[in-house]
Amino acid sequence: MDKILIIGFMFLPTLQSLVYYIDEESGSNKFLGNIATDTNLEKLVNNSDDFKTIQYSFLTQGHPHSSKFKINETTSEIRTKENLDRETICEYSPSCVLSLQVSAKSTYGIFFETFDISVHLNDINDNTPYFPSSSVNLSVSEASLVGTKFTISSAIDKDSTKLFCDRLPDLTSRVSI
Repeated sequence: MDKILIIGFMFLPTLQSLVYYIDEESGSNKFLGNIATDTNLEKLVNNSDDFKTIQYSFLTQGHPHSSKFKINETTSEIRTKENLDRETICEYSPSCVLSLQVSAKSTYGIFFETFDISVHLNDINDNTPYFPSSSVNLSVSEASLVGTKFTISSAIDKDSTKLFCDRLPDLTSRVSI
């Protein structure tokens, strides 16, 4: 009876996570990180020839923000492709985290790894608060008591209110009837 040897191969990549922080409005080509260095990828690869042939790329499906970044396919450096405006990307949101996924695959051997990347886009308070109308008309009755307060519309600030607070000086001494 002949013996048949069946060799099965099943490869399930492990998923690693990286977190990077960058200030909004930092410009294009801003360095974010290096996948190979930041993950000690060389230690994960069994063969140094494999490591030298690894190519890096974004996995774009389900990651719409990957178009805002570029990755060097041989060095694994991630940089911004464009200027990132937090208020445009995450308008009125207290936090702004962009999700990316990168694959690292060997063209020589069988190495394949994926990395989840979270990019925290920091607010730099680059927008001046503004009022919805440039002027306010109030009708104040003659019978109003001294110290009566009247409400006006709130100012709108596109920057994160969690991080910044502007205070106006007391204007009561400047208002007279």
